[in-house]
Amino acid sequence: MDRIPSGEHLVSIDGKGRVVIPVPFRPFFAEGLVLTRGFEGGVDVLTLPYWDKIAERLSKMPTLDMQSRYFRKFYYSSAHQTKLDRQGRVLVPPALRRTAGLRDRAVVLSTGDHVEIWDEDRYFERLEELSKQFGIPESLRDL
Repeated sequence: MDRIPSGEHLVSIDGKGRVVIPVPFRPFFAEGLVLTRGFEGGVDVLTLPYWDKIAERLSKMPTLDMQSRYFRKFYYSSAHQTKLDRQGRVLVPPALRRTAGLRDRAVVLSTGDHVEIWDEDRYFERLEELSKQFGIPESLRDL
C-alpha cells in the first residue's frame, strides 16, 4: 500500500454529519473506505485493503480471551463501510460522531497508513498534551 500523503486539514462538518476528505487523500479511498472508532478519540478512516488486513487479524483473536473480546467490540463493532460522495465527503454515522465529539469543525489528518477525523478543539488539546509528554523517539534522534 502506498503511503497516504502527510497533512492536517481543517474542515467543516455539515448538518448531516458529512466531512470533506481533502483532495490529496481521496485517491486512496476511491474504491471505498471504513470508518471506525479511533484509539485516541477520533475516527479512523481506513482503506479497504488495510481494513481487510485488520479484520482478518481480529477474526483470529481468541474468543475466550476477555481483552480480545473487548478490543473487537471497541474496534470492529463500530466499523462502517462506505464511499465518498461526488463532492469527496463521507457521512460519519451518529454513533461515531458522538464518540469522537464531532460537532461543526474537524481536523482531517494522515498518519501515513490511515486518515483520522478529529473534533478540532479535541485534536489541538490532545496535541498539546502529547507535546508535553513525548519528545523525539530514540529511533529518530540520529536523523
